Amino acid sequence: MKKIYTLFVLMISIFVFSQETYEITFEKKYNLNDEDVQKNFASKLERIKNSPDYYVLKANSENSIFLPTRDNASILEYVFKNFKTGFTYKKYADEEKATEEKWGRSVFKELPETKVILGYVCKSADIGSGIIAYYTEEIPVLGSPFAYGAMPGMMLGVDFGGYTAFATSIKKTNEKLDISKYQK
Repeated sequence: MKKIYTLFVLMISIFVFSQETYEITFEKKYNLNDEDVQKNFASKLERIKNSPDYYVLKANSENSIFLPTRDNASILEYVFKNFKTGFTYKKYADEEKATEEKWGRSVFKELPETKVILGYVCKSADIGSGIIAYYTEEIPVLGSPFAYGAMPGMMLGVDFGGYTAFATSIKKTNEKLDISKYQK
């Protein structure tokens, strides 16, 4: 019952604050001792050892865009999500993927740990394959870094084992997202 009430309050908040856009910067740090990181980023190990990757997530009640902010080790160019239709478009340097996802339907197991990220209390959840997500219900729009599915709030951190990505800044604006070049 508590989860249903929380989702109801979140949906009302999303409707009321639909004009707000959140701009969240993420810092991605690699675990250089992880075998997958050593294998997948062999040619970039020196670069990722000395410099983390940075991304920005821009999200409002209808859409989100996740972009690198500079030359990163990742081949990700962007992830666009349309929350109304459930459409997700992922563009990488070597391929493009369009998928349909049902937002708010992600399978996850809540964990007891909480973490405060930039002043926001975040719940933790196992979202599968050893990935731990940290999300807050204090931001009234949905969103997540990379191509992760929706949680019942804004995802501000993820621990993948081979890397972590956590929000380093959050800014609320009235900026309208220009999504024209991301819609296919």
